Amino acid sequence: MRRKIIRQGHNTLTVSLPIRWCESHGLKEGEEIDIGEKGECLILSKEAYRGTGEITVDVTGLNRSTIIMLIESLYTYGYDKINIITKDSKAKWHMFDRDFSIQSVIRYAIDMLIGAEVVSSSKNRYEIAVMTEDSREKFDMTLRRVFLLIMILFWKE
Repeated sequence: MRRKIIRQGHNTLTVSLPIRWCESHGLKEGEEIDIGEKGECLILSKEAYRGTGEITVDVTGLNRSTIIMLIESLYTYGYDKINIITKDSKAKWHMFDRDFSIQSVIRYAIDMLIGAEVVSSSKNRYEIAVMTEDSREKFDMTLRRVFLLIMILFWKE
């Protein structure tokens, strides 16, 4: 569906919302909606965007760099819970022709993300929780993550 952009005042542009869409989502005149950005898209919702739920990915056969970029991408996209499964115990780092354990690769990726933590792991499965909402219970974990990131940034070997 296409809509015209209307200038309203000096610094405001307006787009009308289809009445059927508003009715199907329970929106009424005078209510506020949340508008979020995802790349070149705008996301309209009744409440603030809180992530997209849970995803499970299989990293079998992927190299170290790809696994790290995948975890960072899923985190950035907004998943609340990321389950990683694999049949491998090692991942290749082609740049230095070395193998690293999958666990250390995941740990490295998570160490760079604020608000993410490995909450459980077994031989072939890792569960990463991402804190997307504010809460007092999660404040200590967030503060710990910030201090760990600061330590990593200033670490000298």
